[in-house]
Amino acid sequence: MKPVGWRIPLYAAGMLALLFGASSLAFPGAEQGSSLGTVGAIAVILWAIALIGVSEYVERSDSNESPADNVSSA
Repeated sequence: MKPVGWRIPLYAAGMLALLFGASSLAFPGAEQGSSLGTVGAIAVILWAIALIGVSEYVERSDSNESPADNVSSA
């Protein structure tokens, strides 16, 4: 059982990670103190996409189950 609105913080975390990764790609280098570099930025972007993708997959697979299936498995 997930609380109502659980996807809002998940999307916020994913979007902020995407923004951080994209800004690290746009402004690489040592002069940018918070830059992850190219490899780190790509890893963060892939992580954010996987986070949102897996959560959507779980949400959609949970919604395909009938309510009787959820009660019997509890």
